Amino acid sequence: GSGSGGLNPPPGAEALAAFGLGNVACSVTGHAIVWGVGTGVDTVSSQANGRGRLDVVGRTFVRAIAILWATAWAPGSAMWWKSGTILRAVGVDGDTAARVERFSRIRIPGLFLQCVTCVLLKTMLAMKRSRRVAALSVCTTPLKFLAPWWAIRKFRNLEGAAIGLTCVDIGTFSMYAVGFATSTA
Repeated sequence: GSGSGGLNPPPGAEALAAFGLGNVACSVTGHAIVWGVGTGVDTVSSQANGRGRLDVVGRTFVRAIAILWATAWAPGSAMWWKSGTILRAVGVDGDTAARVERFSRIRIPGLFLQCVTCVLLKTMLAMKRSRRVAALSVCTTPLKFLAPWWAIRKFRNLEGAAIGLTCVDIGTFSMYAVGFATSTA
């Protein structure tokens, strides 16, 4: 649309604004909470592993995933699902708010999996599997560039960016789950 003074934004400006706002909203109301709350695994599991208490490491693993789903994924998903309504209420224009809502809704499955990925990574580090984590990081890094690039080219819209980022979460979860399951002392 046109802004005040009759200026028209360049093509794609609204989509870029929605991408930026959607990414920040998802980061602040979801991803930061996952990785912040997930730090509890670092301390509890490292201490338990140091005492040889793998039973405590296992219980912490399961509890941490449940806690992250309850404190990050569930409220984050609710906010993301209604993000358009929330943004319109604080004065964001309707088109941008609707685009952010579509972007955010597509990201919900990725947040669910990020909760598990966080706990997988932190548990492997607590169990002194840092080489495994480093190898997984190297393997997942290209995915972080290739999946969004592919999805944006394929779908040619803002939803493509969200699909690409969600594919990154799916791929990262998959690699960390296999890495965790095949990890040995």
